[in-house]
Amino acid sequence: TYALTRQIPEILVNITAMLGTGVTPGMGNLMGAGELDKLKRLRVELMLITWLAVVSIGSGIILWNKDFIGLWVGEEYFAGQSTTLLIVIMITQFVLLRNDANIIDLTLDLRRKVLVALFSVCLSLAFSIGLLIDGWGVDGLCIGFIVGRLPLNVFFPALVGAKLGSTFRQQLWGCYRPAVVAALMFTGASWLSYRLAVDTWIQFVASVSLSYVVILSALLVLGLTSEQRTTLIQRVRKLSSQGVGTPA
Repeated sequence: TYALTRQIPEILVNITAMLGTGVTPGMGNLMGAGELDKLKRLRVELMLITWLAVVSIGSGIILWNKDFIGLWVGEEYFAGQSTTLLIVIMITQFVLLRNDANIIDLTLDLRRKVLVALFSVCLSLAFSIGLLIDGWGVDGLCIGFIVGRLPLNVFFPALVGAKLGSTFRQQLWGCYRPAVVAALMFTGASWLSYRLAVDTWIQFVASVSLSYVVILSALLVLGLTSEQRTTLIQRVRKLSSQGVGTPA
């Protein structure tokens, strides 16, 4: 049941992995050339693009995963709406952390990264096992991983910021608006999932397509400033014409 419920959310991991892999060579060129200001701007853009992808697709998954599982194999294999929400939050946390992890790899400052990651693994195991023993089931497993990764949410941005000249407070303020909008989108999608339903694959495809357009439009308006929207449009055009690995 957990594997089937997680099947579609895994798309988020694959999509963001391709994005990060494509941009990493360009980041490496900037790091090697010492162009830290450009690398700093590219990191912000990568985070925003990743945020748009993971929140838009994640909201759609929260909204329609129950119907997908029901049409595919039957609703009895759906792990539950709370589990789906926690899986999406867990994956969102993971893919955003991975962006900074890739930059840390470029700095070759791996010792502290490995030590904090090891501590995070131990913390995740402790919380997950404790919640599982306490009867929380798959929800407890997800919560354990989310809580266990919280130290990485502090350490990774702080380490990258130290290299690029951004304080943790500046980064925290910069992610305030996207974080609030993402929370509202996930909460709203979870609420609507109990009130919307489809019975056929045709209805499913049409509903998913329409909802994705609405969700993405809302994120662009509510989650980004006008300057950020303009910057992302310019970046997407460059990526389309030059290839995602190009640092320009």
